[in-house]
Amino acid sequence: MSLLAGDRISILAHATCESAYQHLRFDRDESDSYRIQLETGAASGRALTRAQVMPALPVGSRWTDAVGWESYVVFPSNELESPDVAIVGIEYVVPHATRNAYPVFAGALVAMDAVPGILRSIAKRLVPEGAESPSSPVEATYGVVTSKSRSPAEHLPCAAWLLQAAATSFEADDPLLVRTLVLTEDEVPKARHLLSRSLLLGTAPPIRSRFSASARAVLSLKATT
Repeated sequence: MSLLAGDRISILAHATCESAYQHLRFDRDESDSYRIQLETGAASGRALTRAQVMPALPVGSRWTDAVGWESYVVFPSNELESPDVAIVGIEYVVPHATRNAYPVFAGALVAMDAVPGILRSIAKRLVPEGAESPSSPVEATYGVVTSKSRSPAEHLPCAAWLLQAAATSFEADDPLLVRTLVLTEDEVPKARHLLSRSLLLGTAPPIRSRFSASARAVLSLKATT
């Protein structure tokens, strides 16, 4: 089984409880309108406005194929245009009461130097103790990792691997925009952005196969030497 919503939030909260400047929440309210909530965290000194956190929030309208799946995300300072901070969060998709599906996002604004430890903490909790984690992805080109995951539960070890790899990159002063799973075609970057930005994106066949041919082609770009 996949993680339940409360499990998802608790894993993130545990990893960021002491280092969060702000906690972010994006979901639907009682009137079925999207809402953004920002709350002060345990750390002090930094805060972003609603406009500044927008780059980290879910975009797009095609979510039905990703119901029940989740993606851990990292938006470093260069993506937020705010120095020395990053947003670490989780995006997951739930069914709408009357139509299709919609995304929910929970995140934390943290210092860039806190990111590696946070990602390693999350990764450790995604894979049960003693379980085997993949030593490498099936395929990785231009920062896109292709997995064999057929279900949300099967993707957890891959997500843990991606978070560990991202932590190592951050420690080497090479920050990445991270999505442990691309949940909707609207999250697929343009080809020119894929080649020019520092990205680490995970994909899974049940979701990726529903993308348009052009989106799948972007995700399948091969590195050349």
